[in-house]
Amino acid sequence: MATQAGVDRLHERQDDRERQYEQQAILDWFTPMDYASQQNDFISRRQAGTGQWLLESAEFQEWLKIEKKTLFCPGIPGAGKTIVTAIAIDDLNTRVQNDPTVGIAYLYCNFRRRGKQKAEDLLASVLKQLSQERSSLPDSVKALYDHPKDKRTRPSFDEVSRARDVERFPMYQIIFSVVRKDWTVK
Repeated sequence: MATQAGVDRLHERQDDRERQYEQQAILDWFTPMDYASQQNDFISRRQAGTGQWLLESAEFQEWLKIEKKTLFCPGIPGAGKTIVTAIAIDDLNTRVQNDPTVGIAYLYCNFRRRGKQKAEDLLASVLKQLSQERSSLPDSVKALYDHPKDKRTRPSFDEVSRARDVERFPMYQIIFSVVRKDWTVK
């Protein structure tokens, strides 16, 4: 009896690993961009106490409480906008880590990669991040992977938008915007 239970647990673990591997393959097909690794890198370089002024500021606290409020943080190159953004994201992740109704997605845009950061790629990354937070992939995400026009191409902006709309992913509830003053969009 105990042997059968052990075998059953092994099968469940193997099934879970296979499901996780398949889900990650689908999400990586959406976009290979992994902003979480950038986030982890930025946070690992944070010096103790850095950004505390922002987290404790009245503006940040108000931003957290008021739905659809924008916190705009402009600055010159090298002022630390990226690290401050990473700190804000880290704080948000800590605040909602046990709340399955909240999804956090973020993007780190880089003017050196603007050719690779097209609207469909950025939206796909947001959908990927929100999907990763769920225990299983949304059906609309699986459907995009299972029925593409061409397996060598990624989904279009419209396809990703429809998948997001079908799943009713809450998007843009809170917006954190950081802009380089010298970065002009062409």
